[in-house]
Amino acid sequence: MRTLFSIAVIVTVLATALLTVDGWYPLVAGAPSRPVPTATARALLDRAATHALAGRIDELCAMGDSARSCQQSVADLGARRGIPRQPPRVLATEIILPNTDNGGGTVLVVGGRRRDGTRYRTDFFVHDAGVYGFKPADPVWWSGDRVPSPTGSRAIPKGAVGRPSPSAPAPRRSERRG
Repeated sequence: MRTLFSIAVIVTVLATALLTVDGWYPLVAGAPSRPVPTATARALLDRAATHALAGRIDELCAMGDSARSCQQSVADLGARRGIPRQPPRVLATEIILPNTDNGGGTVLVVGGRRRDGTRYRTDFFVHDAGVYGFKPADPVWWSGDRVPSPTGSRAIPKGAVGRPSPSAPAPRRSERRG
C-alpha cells in the first residue's frame, strides 16, 4: 500500500513538472501566454491565404479556434461577396498585450479587395492556444472583422507600422499608401 502511494506521489510530481515545461505552461491556471512572433503570424496568414485561394475551406477552417464559426463566415461572405482572388496585403502589425478580454497575441491588419470588388480591412489575430500552438482566432482574413481590445492594450512592434487611431482624421489621397 505504501509503495502504491509513493508511486502516485511520484506520478503527480512528474505530471506537474511536465505541465510547467515550455510549451505546456498555458495549461497551468493563470499562466501567461507566450508572445506570438510576427513571422509566425505572417506564416499562418500565408497558409490561410493559400487554403482559401485554392478553395480548401475545410483546411482553412481547421486552422482557427472554431471550424463551425469559420465555415459559417465563409458561407455568409461567399454568398454575398466571394473569396478574394488575391492574397491579403499586410497594412500594419500590432501586439495586443494580455488584458481582461483575452490573453494577448499578434494582430496583422490586412486589406484588399473581395471578388465582387468591395474592399476589406480585417484584424488577423493570432494567439497562443496552449498545447495547440499558435492559432488564428478566425482564419477568414477577408471578413472585415476587427478585434476589440481595451485602451492601452495595443502596442506597435519596433520597426512595424501601426494603424491610425479610429478617431484620427483620414489621410488625404496624396498621403495614402498604395
